[in-house]
Amino acid sequence: MQIDTQVVTYLAEHRTWLLDRAALATMYVGSHRAPQALIGLVGFGIVMWMRNLRLGVATGSALILSTFLSEVLKGLIGRHRPPPSLAMVDAAGSSFPSGVAAMTAAVAIAFFLVVDWSTPLLRVLAALGLTALVLWINFCVVYLGVHWPTDVLAGWLLGGVIGVSAAWLVGRPRPSVA
Repeated sequence: MQIDTQVVTYLAEHRTWLLDRAALATMYVGSHRAPQALIGLVGFGIVMWMRNLRLGVATGSALILSTFLSEVLKGLIGRHRPPPSLAMVDAAGSSFPSGVAAMTAAVAIAFFLVVDWSTPLLRVLAALGLTALVLWINFCVVYLGVHWPTDVLAGWLLGGVIGVSAAWLVGRPRPSVA
């Protein structure tokens, strides 16, 4: 798509040192085993602290299913990534849909929908925080030239369906008893 090329070209031509470092650090966290293991342990800790097995089942299944389905679709579609001239990092394989976008959307949505937020303000703050995190991570993959914007949009659509489905399958949160 022409808009994809325009967006990635624009970002490549307007990179800054600070944004480069922030995007590369974000990509490092998401693509290396040690930070991933730490994130997994923190997630496990949250599930245990909240004593919410449904949360673990919903987010875990959203993570696994979004990763699996995005890889299957990438294999079937076979879309090429942005050219190396626009990329800051090397990325292998096909690009559509973005697995990162699918996974971040699926997990964030499942997490948000399964938690019984204690106040409306906390619910709004969680929604804003999760949305900002998903937007930042997926901006980084486009900024670094790993994905086209439409890869990310398709990943969000796939992840959204998976996240809502995972939350629905484990059931609605029960209201807290005061």
